[in-house]
Amino acid sequence: AALLLVESLVHGLIARDLITVADAVEIVDVAADVAYDLDNAHADRRNSAGLLATVGDSLRGDLPLD
Repeated sequence: AALLLVESLVHGLIARDLITVADAVEIVDVAADVAYDLDNAHADRRNSAGLLATVGDSLRGDLPLD
C-alpha cells in the first residue's frame, strides 16, 4: 500500500508539472541505490530496493523518446 501511495504521489507531482519524469526517475534511482546498500546491511529489508526499482521502471515508461 505504501508503494502505491508513493508512486501515486510522484505521478501527481509530474501531472502538476512540479517535477519532470526525468527528475522523478533520478530521485527514485538515488533512493534505490541507498536502499540497495541498506538491504545488503540488513537482511530483513531485502526487498525495498526491488520495490523502488519497480517504481523506477514504471516512471521510465513515461519518459519521452529521444
